[in-house]
Amino acid sequence: MNTFPCQNESCSGPNGDRFAVSMNNISFVLAHIDILGAYYKNIKGLYRDEFPSFLQFNFNFIGDSLPVELQRPDQRTQVHVLEYGTNIEIVLQGSSLLGGIDHPIHLHGYSFYVVGLGLGNFDKDKDPFQYNLVDSPLQSTITIVRNGWATIRFETGAFYFSQHHCLTVAHSQHNFSHKHTMHSLTI
Repeated sequence: MNTFPCQNESCSGPNGDRFAVSMNNISFVLAHIDILGAYYKNIKGLYRDEFPSFLQFNFNFIGDSLPVELQRPDQRTQVHVLEYGTNIEIVLQGSSLLGGIDHPIHLHGYSFYVVGLGLGNFDKDKDPFQYNLVDSPLQSTITIVRNGWATIRFETGAFYFSQHHCLTVAHSQHNFSHKHTMHSLTI
């Protein structure tokens, strides 16, 4: 959870701001044309393939005193283009930012394997050794608990636009999602 300034401090969020949500501290902004329309019409610069593949900076996600700059996410129209047949691993980290709550996350058009779950901050050097790579559950939605994490894996398929997002209605209204464009590479 994050916040955006609100005119006259008249919104219901902290300090009169409005609530916002983000992934990698980026809140997705819809442009005037849809992603697939821009792709097929070869409209350049509208949606940029610049969404970061990795966390921009690390901090104590479950701490009581989080950096104030995290309260205001960047607003961008960035996507992440994934090549056809690519195996993808995503670590979803819950936080205590603005109090934090549980987030049911859904990935459109795909089921995914839940290979890891835990509480606290994800540790990239230790937690992968605890992954379940034998009989991981195949799911279409997973709840990321406050101050917890989950690692999901899936393989990209046919060309289309996909997104993963929080199913909490208020969060979807505040753009808590990340967009992917799947396509095959022509050589």
